[in-house]
Amino acid sequence: MQRIYTSLPLGAFDSRFSQFLAETNNITLFTNPFAFPDDKINLLDENLQLEIIDLKCNSVLKSKFAELPVLPSADDMIAFWRILPANEFEHLRSFAQRYICRFGSTYRCEQSFSAMKLIKNKNRARLTDSNLNVLMILATTNLQPDIDKLASNLQSHKSH
Repeated sequence: MQRIYTSLPLGAFDSRFSQFLAETNNITLFTNPFAFPDDKINLLDENLQLEIIDLKCNSVLKSKFAELPVLPSADDMIAFWRILPANEFEHLRSFAQRYICRFGSTYRCEQSFSAMKLIKNKNRARLTDSNLNVLMILATTNLQPDIDKLASNLQSHKSH
C-alpha cells in the first residue's frame, strides 16, 4: 500500500513556491540576457529596460557570451558580467552582482551548517558557545594559519 502525504494543502504549497515563479524572469535575464524575451522587457525596471536593449544590440558582447560553454559555470557567468562596461551597463551589472550574491550566501549557509554538524556531535555535546564559535571560524575559513610563526611568538612557560 502506497502512503500519500497530504499534510499541506495545495494552497500552502503554491504560496511557498510562488517566489520561484516570480524569479523566472530574473533567472532568464541572469543566465542568458540575449535570450530574454522582448515582450517581457517592459516588466523590468526602467533603467534595466534600456540597458538590456543596448546589450542585445551589442554584437561584441553577444559574441563574448556565445564563447561561453553550453553549460557555463558560475565562474563563467561572473566573468561575463564583469566584462560589461560599467559606464554603459551600470544597472545590469548591479542586478548581476545582487543575483550572484544569492548563490554565494546560500552556499556559505550550507557549508556552515555542515561544519557545525561535524563539530557538534553527540561526543562533543558539552562544547561551549565560545569554543564552538572558534571552531566554526576555523572550519569555514580559507585562511591558513602559520603555526610555526605563531608558536615562535609565544614564550614557553618554565617550571619553577
